[in-house]
Amino acid sequence: MNTIAAVIFTDAPDGLQKESADLVSVGSAGLSVTERAMLSAYEAGIDRVHVTGQQLPDEASLARLRQRGLHVTATRRRGSPFLDAPTADVLLMMPADAVIEPATLVALIERSSLSASPAALLIDQRPEAPNRLVKLSKGRVTSFLADGDAASTDIAVISPEALFMVHDAWSARQAYRRLARFGILFAFDAAPSGLVRLTSTGNA
Repeated sequence: MNTIAAVIFTDAPDGLQKESADLVSVGSAGLSVTERAMLSAYEAGIDRVHVTGQQLPDEASLARLRQRGLHVTATRRRGSPFLDAPTADVLLMMPADAVIEPATLVALIERSSLSASPAALLIDQRPEAPNRLVKLSKGRVTSFLADGDAASTDIAVISPEALFMVHDAWSARQAYRRLARFGILFAFDAAPSGLVRLTSTGNA
């Protein structure tokens, strides 16, 4: 059985620090954006979660998550979100500002496993999706340029092989571009109702 872990990055996918307002409490439950992202991973069956970035959850948030059964670690770091990634057969990478249905994460992990993809990026192919910069060919991401075929959600699953190739990448998007150049970044479309971005993360 494959082991699965997640990395939640609180900096923007391009490596820039987010404004603190981007990570404040959201919703009636009073959860921080980062806490909600971690709970989405947990509800998708992932109980090992590492948080990295210049803004980390406070100790009260981490304690609440651990009481729920999560094994949580955190590293305050500028850039390089992969350096302290947990060892696992499947690693989920997700920005802290992505509110996503756990079922969508489960589907992404399952489809990636069934297709034996070294790495898979969750994309949005709706015509109205903003920042359609992902260029596709035969189910793979080939580049991140203008006039693309889809938008990137910046959520991906990667194998240990792919992690080895990008462990020193400065940002998630730099890693995704590198995997695309290697020709091993597959694309899976997100259900339109399965993903909401709370804040803008800029262009890819």
